[in-house]
Amino acid sequence: RRRLLAATLGVLIAIVLVLAWTLRLPGRVLFPMLFSVDIVLLSLLMLSPHIVRPSRLPGIALLCALLAQCGMLVYVHVHQWRSTAALNEVLIALEQQERNINLVWGAGLPIEHLHPIYGLGRMRDINFLWLGCSTFSPPYYQALQHYRLTDLYTALYTRRDLKLICSVTQVPFYLQYVREHYGRELDVQALAQYQLDNGERLREFGVYQFTPRSDE
Repeated sequence: RRRLLAATLGVLIAIVLVLAWTLRLPGRVLFPMLFSVDIVLLSLLMLSPHIVRPSRLPGIALLCALLAQCGMLVYVHVHQWRSTAALNEVLIALEQQERNINLVWGAGLPIEHLHPIYGLGRMRDINFLWLGCSTFSPPYYQALQHYRLTDLYTALYTRRDLKLICSVTQVPFYLQYVREHYGRELDVQALAQYQLDNGERLREFGVYQFTPRSDE
């Protein structure tokens, strides 16, 4: 029975590590998976006297797992703190351009790094228009009417007060869309670019201004 339990535990740990490494899981998914191993170890520690001969192995394994996970939590927390500070600087810069309308494309502005109290309060003083799950909803159309926007895609390169906040990789898609649907070539200016590292992956995004190409 001891060999069977050890093999089962080994397979469980291997599955968790393979999924974590290959899928690059975010912390909100990874850590519950890792702590599931702790639950199994704790269960073995409590039940081992009843199903197998007494052994210190589950207790030692549980202690090692907890120490490793605490180290990972500290590592991720340090990166999260740095990302929160960097994103706060982004909001300060946007606040200084209070007349601008900031169009946020999808997850272009990673607000999950904001401080839940101070950061979200700062966003109230910035004009945001979000493109994502709320697109084509009544609040979306109300925002278009409030900012006097009829064609959002042309307004991005005809209105100087409209900026696009998005991932660095999304900019070519907008340029291609305008080229195919409006027959226009655009020049793009990166007003600001940022990098956030939360310990899981590096995210690059920026604030962009578009203008029609001068040679057209």
